Amino acid sequence: MRLIPDTIVGRVSLVLVGGLVAALMASAGVYSLDLFGDDRGRRFPGFLRAVSSTVMTLERMPPHMRPMLVQAMRSRRMRLALRPAPPRALAEADWRNEHLRRGVESALARHGLTTRVVVGWPGAAGEAGAPEEPVGIAVYLSDGTWVHLLAPPPLVGPLALVRFLAAVAVLTGGVVFVAVWAARRLTAPLERLTEASARLGTDVNAPPLPVEGPREVREAATTYNEMQRRIQRFTRDRTEMLAAISHDLRTALTRLRLRAEFITDDDQRARAEADLEEMNTMLGATLSFARDDAMQEATTRVDLTALVATLCNDLADAGQAVSHTGPERCVVEGRPVALRRALANVIDNAVAYGEGAEVTVEEDGEGVRVRVRDRGPGIPKTYHERVFAPFFRMEGSRNRDTGGTGLGLAVSRSILRGHGGDVTLSDHPEGGLVVTLSLPPHG
Repeated sequence: MRLIPDTIVGRVSLVLVGGLVAALMASAGVYSLDLFGDDRGRRFPGFLRAVSSTVMTLERMPPHMRPMLVQAMRSRRMRLALRPAPPRALAEADWRNEHLRRGVESALARHGLTTRVVVGWPGAAGEAGAPEEPVGIAVYLSDGTWVHLLAPPPLVGPLALVRFLAAVAVLTGGVVFVAVWAARRLTAPLERLTEASARLGTDVNAPPLPVEGPREVREAATTYNEMQRRIQRFTRDRTEMLAAISHDLRTALTRLRLRAEFITDDDQRARAEADLEEMNTMLGATLSFARDDAMQEATTRVDLTALVATLCNDLADAGQAVSHTGPERCVVEGRPVALRRALANVIDNAVAYGEGAEVTVEEDGEGVRVRVRDRGPGIPKTYHERVFAPFFRMEGSRNRDTGGTGLGLAVSRSILRGHGGDVTLSDHPEGGLVVTLSLPPHG
């Protein structure tokens, strides 16, 4: 087990909770020692004053008037009685009354009365007595009688201990709640920064990060927003530059095409026009790849199963050997036009160079995968990464007669990585190439 949490919230909460709980338990320990210590009988001066004043009042009254005074002094808080001797139960009370007895004797001594005092709980003889029962005190008077007093217990019993521990538990729970809440409040800006950083990898035009929180977090958010603006400016400048280059090159290609018309040799003229057309196609594909229009498309919920089915059914209706399997519904967050383009590039390649395509959609806790298998000769493993380079074409499988520019896989990988996924190649055990397009799990 990991004893130290792995998140900032967990670690900050651990520090706050540990420190506050330690301070709380130390305070509770000091309080409990003071409350349950050996001198606890002297911790109740009000109770001792009430007992000592009652006894001194009776002691100063003539013996024949004491019964009437006892009747007058009785109340719900204290019951009085005059008896010739202390009750046996009080006389045999356990050690819990010793410190209270000493407290009563000390209180009476301060009034100049030195006498015998017996303290205990008036339960059955030999029993400890219920903690919430009134405490019994018997004091010997000068006329040879004993005054018996029953009052609420000043000593702390088990129920009081339970209440004390319950209060400590409630305070501890409150401390934990406040500490976790405070930790989450403190780390919320960092969580937003993490989410924004992850979102920047898939959408460079995402909204800027709010600048709020502590100074260090505000500085980090400001730096992040400035970095995002620089990336956006770089992307925009690159696109504008390529657009300008494309315009100038297209103008030059148009002039060359016009000049090619003056070539008298029909064969040479046809070759020149074919080269110029290929250059024009490559130029358009290059501009589209650099501009990456998909990055400007809004993200929405896309049913990947339906998208794959549409692409495969269209090719099957055109007479191509294409099939697809997968769950009834597979929803992902993405840019539908871009995803369609990425899937179409891969499936079209399988049909054009691999004698058909078998498309499978899979979904589990790790994400979504679309596997496209063909029946062609495959690609050597040493070329599995090289084919993703722009304009790279395998001789014998990709040629200029097909009209390909070598950008299909590069565009598909760019789109998938823009969604937080990837495109990889592998060989099928029974022959053919398998292209796997992966996407992160939805939500």
